[in-house]
Amino acid sequence: MGVHDLLEGWVPLGGKESIRIIFMLAIVLWDIWNTRNKIAIEGVFPRNPTDVLHKIYAYFQRWRVLLKGEDQAKLDTGMAQVRVWMEAFMEKRRDYPHLEDFM
Repeated sequence: MGVHDLLEGWVPLGGKESIRIIFMLAIVLWDIWNTRNKIAIEGVFPRNPTDVLHKIYAYFQRWRVLLKGEDQAKLDTGMAQVRVWMEAFMEKRRDYPHLEDFM
């Protein structure tokens, strides 16, 4: 699977909706890349996986204020979905207390 497959099959090309999806994907990938660099270059590991999720959510919040009204509303919808995913992930982690520390 490559970028072509992603854009062709998962992201509807054309229009504002595809721009929003790519924008949100870029934020997620940016934070994953930064986390990877901190691990590889600085030897700094996240304490647990939710730290990465919280940083992604914080990036969404920071960028939100720069968007126009309609785009803010769409981002809010995406942020709400990310929040649901984060809460579900954290709930599952509570079932496994021995995995408290990520690294």
